[in-house]
Amino acid sequence: AAGARACRSAIAATGRATGRKRKLHAEEGVLAVDLECGLRVRILPDHGVPICAGWLAWLGGQGSEPAAQAGLASLTAATLTRGNQRLGGDDLSRAIEGVAASLSGFAGRSSMGLHGEAIARHFPEVLDHMIECALTPTFPEDEVAEERRVALEELAAADDDLGSVALRGLRELLYGEHPGARPLRGTPKGVRGLHSRALQGAWRRGYPIGEAVLAIVGDVDVDALVAALSARLADLDAPAARRARRIARPKALTRPRRRTLHREREQAHLAIGYPGLVLDDPRTPAMEVLCTVLGGQSGRLFLALREEEGLVYHVDAHSSESVGGGHFAVYAATSQDKLDRALAAIDRHLDRIVDEAVDAASLARAKAWLCGQHQIGLQRRSRIANEVAFDVARGLSPTRYRGYVERIEAVDAAAVLELAQAIIVPKRRALSLVTSPKLRSR
Repeated sequence: AAGARACRSAIAATGRATGRKRKLHAEEGVLAVDLECGLRVRILPDHGVPICAGWLAWLGGQGSEPAAQAGLASLTAATLTRGNQRLGGDDLSRAIEGVAASLSGFAGRSSMGLHGEAIARHFPEVLDHMIECALTPTFPEDEVAEERRVALEELAAADDDLGSVALRGLRELLYGEHPGARPLRGTPKGVRGLHSRALQGAWRRGYPIGEAVLAIVGDVDVDALVAALSARLADLDAPAARRARRIARPKALTRPRRRTLHREREQAHLAIGYPGLVLDDPRTPAMEVLCTVLGGQSGRLFLALREEEGLVYHVDAHSSESVGGGHFAVYAATSQDKLDRALAAIDRHLDRIVDEAVDAASLARAKAWLCGQHQIGLQRRSRIANEVAFDVARGLSPTRYRGYVERIEAVDAAAVLELAQAIIVPKRRALSLVTSPKLRSR
């Protein structure tokens, strides 16, 4: 009831008529409506706990930023909530904190937007602030300058983290000139050149609200919320057509690549990688199982290289998937004198995963861990809203997240073996090393 009253108050505050009533329809249990301005709204009511979360998402992000403006997406996300035509950044922060809520921007490899969470009775207010930030962000120059300073400090700090240096070197080898080679924070040169006007122009051109998806999950009065949104956005024109987001793929590797960087440190760092999968490749469940079999504290690499042989301080296997490309990687930190043996041991385990089917116990353990982590994550309304928003943005079912466990359980040893043989190919291998200057012969 309180949520409905808040929504009606939001309608009154806009001073606009609601216009033609938008009809809701159900998409596999998720309520859906496309507003006249083009915004796709998907709502999953859940009255079990008086909490509500929303994600307003666009495709784009880092994959859409020019190389000369590397860091544009990250800087934009960081300053989206630092001022709009209604409220300045500090006033907005006080308004959000005053109702024990959260509201922030985000940017990923192929996404951009805002997300917020609040007690149900305060969510309409938070949603109204979210919409205002999307429609009228001001990107104040002083706020941009401060975030630019923070970004440059973080990039400098990353240069002192040799694990990050090795992994960044691996990305550069795998992706070349593709945006995936760059850190999400950008590059020092790109960040230094970013100012308020650049952020305003990029946001206006690239992220009209008619191309976004708004996913809301939680204790919400659906009719009142849709009426409030329709009223709030009634003056906006519908887009002529929703643009197709084309994010380029990296050039395929046709030969092995290797890079060695020398730093005077006690530890050595290595990252081995191969081109991987794009975000919606049907083999991504098998990739998750493959990485879990190899990585983690019960994975083959950890048990063999750290627990049994004592060759590394840390080792893991992971993958990254985005709309514009992906990769599979193994990273390890070791001592300088054990680098060669650690590298050889990792290669043996990669050869084994290509040559032999995973045993039943390892397969079952990996799948149980993945399914358990997924189910734990779904206890948060925000996690579900995130899943719904990005799936709809990519043209998929809003309830695709519900099939995750079934997709993981369907992965068998043959699927993992087939994927490993397709991905771990010698001619597409990239190796990034960070070692002591004393080992320049490597």
